[in-house]
Amino acid sequence: MVLRAHLLAEHYLERIILLCLERGDRVIGKANLTFPQKLTLVNSFDKLEDRFVQCFRSLNTVRNQCAHELNRTITIADIDRIGIPLGKGYTKLKRDYGDNPWKLLQMTLVCICAPIAGVVSSLEDEGIQGPD
Repeated sequence: MVLRAHLLAEHYLERIILLCLERGDRVIGKANLTFPQKLTLVNSFDKLEDRFVQCFRSLNTVRNQCAHELNRTITIADIDRIGIPLGKGYTKLKRDYGDNPWKLLQMTLVCICAPIAGVVSSLEDEGIQGPD
């Protein structure tokens, strides 16, 4: 679930770069940017709230730990790390799903991926069209 959310977030980051930069295709295609570099670039466009940027930084950290540690399992501390920047929204998720870590993780990931999808949709609606 963490890997899929990370891949989805990276897709949206790339889409924002393509939509916001005149020749974003050169950045995405040639620069071999890492996830944190893409996130920093998108953050510089000021299109994504800082709390979501922090959530994605934490998601990247948890994803890397999972990728590099054999038999690594997601803990409540990992989920907290990703979700705490959401503030009261995460507090409500924790209250509603705290007894079910997988559901809490799922709902936390939905809460951070939906807004970035909304940013892409808004940019597309504004008529900003990057290369397909």
